[in-house]
Amino acid sequence: LLFTGDMAFDPNIQAARLLATEIFPAIREAFPEAQLRIVGRNPTPAVRALQRPGVTVTGEVPDLLPHLQAATVYVAPLTTGAGTRTKLLEALAVGLPIVTTRIGLEGIEAEDGREVAVADDPDATVRVVRGLLADPSARQRLGEAARRLAESRYDWSRCLAPLEGLYAELMARRAGGC
Repeated sequence: LLFTGDMAFDPNIQAARLLATEIFPAIREAFPEAQLRIVGRNPTPAVRALQRPGVTVTGEVPDLLPHLQAATVYVAPLTTGAGTRTKLLEALAVGLPIVTTRIGLEGIEAEDGREVAVADDPDATVRVVRGLLADPSARQRLGEAARRLAESRYDWSRCLAPLEGLYAELMARRAGGC
């Protein structure tokens, strides 16, 4: 299991603590060999203290891609927060099955059960993650749909294309003395 982000950002700290102390132990009851990796820069002492057998807190890594590729399920039990959900876009892009909350999914046009799995409380998160760990075909289906969504909706060229016209207009105004 994998969770990523800036580990000094309070919503990520809360999610990491919830994941490591409530959700993961219940998952490990059914899957004793399960591992949780919390990957991200600036881990606070509270986040570093989450490290224990089965739970690794890496701190900043030079390249996130190997961690994403090695994961089986991406879990983001976010209960608060705002901003860009880059962490989820990265997981979508590599085709990881994602379990998150409605808050975690804000701003991303993904459908529960189609491209992601939404679980808004710890018990639901445990049930969904256990189900995915037990069912490789469900993981594959969700991951492939996640990847298709990333390619069709969140590709950099598609996301940045609307800015080209804005930049051209700004440059024209600047050249015209405005």
